[in-house]
Amino acid sequence: MILEVTILNIGQGLSKEFEQSLAQATSTITKTKGYGAHELGRCIETKDQYISLMNCDTLENKEFDFQQSPDYHNGKNALRRSYKFFPEVLYH
Repeated sequence: MILEVTILNIGQGLSKEFEQSLAQATSTITKTKGYGAHELGRCIETKDQYISLMNCDTLENKEFDFQQSPDYHNGKNALRRSYKFFPEVLYH
């Protein structure tokens, strides 16, 4: 099992749009082969910053089964409009 940790910095005033886009993407995430669980938290100290934690069986599940799916590419564009800059992603 791997844990994906993603630090997301959202543009000022775009948090609501980001949360709505992520809620729509959740249905795709949960249907992905190897999906375990995920959680999103909003930072207390830094406005418009989030942390996403996602468990997958393998890194391949995340990189190929999820990121190569057509649903991922549709949802990715909606989420990217909210980013202040590209997220930092770490795997453990």
